[in-house]
Amino acid sequence: MHFADLNKKKPNGYDGSMAGYRTFVAAPIWTETGVYGMVTLDAPTPKAFDEGDVALVELTAEMMSIAFEIGQDQDATGH
Repeated sequence: MHFADLNKKKPNGYDGSMAGYRTFVAAPIWTETGVYGMVTLDAPTPKAFDEGDVALVELTAEMMSIAFEIGQDQDATGH
């Protein structure tokens, strides 16, 4: 999810963090068994991120999801 300028468009129900940022990118960290959190990147300047930044956040979240999945497998097998 990428919101280039929070003064122009915000997620439904979003009231802001009052931290002064104007743009953000977020991607969930999830596996088949659950959601673990989100990777977020924010900035005080609107339109500070490009598609490469969005892809990097999504890739980071995916890599973290894989790590959680491996950890779940190891917990289930006791190894």
